[in-house]
Amino acid sequence: AGYKANGDVCKDVDECQQSSKPCDINAICDNTDGSYTCDCLPGFVGDGKSCTKVEPCAKNNGGCDANALCTPLSIKDVACTCKGGFEGNGLVCVDVDECKVNNGGCHSLAKCKNVVGDAPTCTCKVGYTGDGEECVDLDECSTGLASCAAHALCKNEVGGYDCVCKAGFSGQGKLLCEDVDECKQSPGLCGANGSCTNTLGSFDCGCGTGYTGTPPNCKDVDECAAGKSGCDANAACVNLPGSFKCQCEPGFELGAGQTCTDI
Repeated sequence: AGYKANGDVCKDVDECQQSSKPCDINAICDNTDGSYTCDCLPGFVGDGKSCTKVEPCAKNNGGCDANALCTPLSIKDVACTCKGGFEGNGLVCVDVDECKVNNGGCHSLAKCKNVVGDAPTCTCKVGYTGDGEECVDLDECSTGLASCAAHALCKNEVGGYDCVCKAGFSGQGKLLCEDVDECKQSPGLCGANGSCTNTLGSFDCGCGTGYTGTPPNCKDVDECAAGKSGCDANAACVNLPGSFKCQCEPGFELGAGQTCTDI
């Protein structure tokens, strides 16, 4: 083996030049007298007929930190470099908290949330809207996001809003607005001879019984002069503030209603 006849002479066979290569593709074939040798290329190990690539980074990331990139330098040597978002010597890598510097690039009205090994996230604070890098005041009143009680007005404020009870109501605008009874709160609101009627959120003024005019200027109605007393023919009508009385003439006494009876 390893030779072939050429007449009376046996010549060496160069196995390395044959079409069916005896060595691995990642090996060097060296012809020898009557034989050959196979040697794996640098970076590969094996018997030459079968060569496997040496991967120093394949096991345990080459000794580098889990958050580092391992780069083979030779069969045994590697270079360790911390990935983006981490810092260290490659053997030890720690997360970089970008939020600690300049709020991580977020707007001053935004909250920065650190993300391990990645860019931070920016979220506008409550009362503001935007993408986190830009934040502007959120008008909760016009967007319908405000929650006010019935009978309250929504008032937008920078970074929030307030609820104010409408005129005629009182209370905490965000919780409850109750009707104000102006008549009880302010006696005499409609004048000395006026009549006050409370309504939802307001009040109405009218003149009391026996008075006429426009509150608070209500004048007494003289029922006697107007002929509206209904007194008996034997009685005299006496006008009183807001009312009147029937006074029977001598010899008569006041009976049922406004009737005078002979004594």
